[in-house]
Amino acid sequence: MTVTPKSNPRANAILDAIRCHPQLPGLGTNISRIVAIADSENESIQELRDVILADVHLTQRILAIANSVGYRLYSGSGVSTVSKAIVVIGFEQVKVIALGMMFVDQIPDQGRAAAMKAELIRALQASLLAREMSRQWAPDDREKAGIAALLGNVARLLLVMIDFERFVEISRRVKAGASEATASCEVLGMSVETLTKEVLMLWGIPDTLVALSTGASTPAESKQARRLGRIVRLSQTTAQHLGNPEGPERDALIGEVRRECLADGGVTAEAFDRSMPNYVRSTPCSRSRSPAPRQPTRDFPKAP
Repeated sequence: MTVTPKSNPRANAILDAIRCHPQLPGLGTNISRIVAIADSENESIQELRDVILADVHLTQRILAIANSVGYRLYSGSGVSTVSKAIVVIGFEQVKVIALGMMFVDQIPDQGRAAAMKAELIRALQASLLAREMSRQWAPDDREKAGIAALLGNVARLLLVMIDFERFVEISRRVKAGASEATASCEVLGMSVETLTKEVLMLWGIPDTLVALSTGASTPAESKQARRLGRIVRLSQTTAQHLGNPEGPERDALIGEVRRECLADGGVTAEAFDRSMPNYVRSTPCSRSRSPAPRQPTRDFPKAP
């Protein structure tokens, strides 16, 4: 029997806490604004710039990334405006970074900082992997995959923010051998995917992205849509495995995901292997060295 929020008081309590949290309506509004910005015209750069400039800390982070060693090799004398930072880093990349970083300032105390950082890194890794693995697809599909993979971790990020004890309890049960689905249903009264779906719908995220983020699919979906959904799920699984300590066990888990990618036919071996060193090991929150210089492509708007 599928557990729904309406059928469980604990699930309703979590959703009520999210609806009533004083910081979350503004967070949801800003996330919806960024998701809705299309990578098509120069006006989109200005729109994204305005959202970033409204958050002082986010502005500082974006400028810092644009001025890191790898990007500075391309930008020349340095980046002093958000508009130029968007061009230097890349429109899609900045959208993903901004979506993730918005959660950082919502941490109510430093005791949760480590968990928030780990979940944010996981979300960004999944997003970057999804974008890389769908590189051969149309820009719009690639952007959908990247954003959907990131939004798929929204429930975990929110639990760190508003109900850390339950987040810790779910993590403890998973480490003890339970599946995340079982652990979350026992602790929350619903699965993490259901919580994610409820939150994204509350925030007005388009149905297509909600379905991709949560792994939901319908028989009416096209073959291409189903493949894109599998890429999102495989990227999320890979990011989860990357949170494990380095070693043979982690390598075996990632190797299994690689085999699934190749068996599905939607991702080539070259695309999967390329995504690992270039994206996963150099996510904006986790890298200890600067990323490789990024060259502009026709997919990004020209500098205004």
